[in-house]
Amino acid sequence: MALLTKRGQEKAEEIEKLKQELIDLKQQAQEEMKKLADYYAQQIKELEEKFQKKVGEIGQIQLERKLIKEFCRGKASMEKELEDKRLEEDVEKKQIMMAETAQCEAVLEKIQFEKVDISELTWEQKERVLRLLFAKMNGTNPRKYNRVLATSASAPDNTKEESKIGTENASPNLIFITQQANFSDSSSAVILPHIQMLTPQTE
Repeated sequence: MALLTKRGQEKAEEIEKLKQELIDLKQQAQEEMKKLADYYAQQIKELEEKFQKKVGEIGQIQLERKLIKEFCRGKASMEKELEDKRLEEDVEKKQIMMAETAQCEAVLEKIQFEKVDISELTWEQKERVLRLLFAKMNGTNPRKYNRVLATSASAPDNTKEESKIGTENASPNLIFITQQANFSDSSSAVILPHIQMLTPQTE
């Protein structure tokens, strides 16, 4: 009887021990599950933060691309407007130069054949006529003097300086009208004589 009682106590103690081990295992499993839950929650949080960051970067890139496209469109439009304006100015300048050249040629022809009083011309007209005469006498295309004529028309105060520069840069073989006759700045009437067209002799 005592032996049965002792075995019963041992079994009871073993059962209690197994129960305690089971409780410990459950607690360990719960702790492990809690750790895993916290780990996964942290991973999800980091992924969400990275996702939001990437979304912000994509939005910034899209905004920058939009601004770049708008800038390129504005730049192209501005360049086109500037080019159109430049072409219009070039056409206007060419028209003005052609008109001035035609006027100077008409005045020159009138001076040569009708002996027009040169004192009736303005200093600006005298300058242009002289330049045209230089071109004709030296066998140069008068159209090449269009830019000079346009500059003379826009800045008449600089005609003396331009004339000086043109004289300094001239070739020694060129023949100028000032070598044929001297013009005086007097109030009396001066008649321009008929000018014979000369060409430089080459050796």
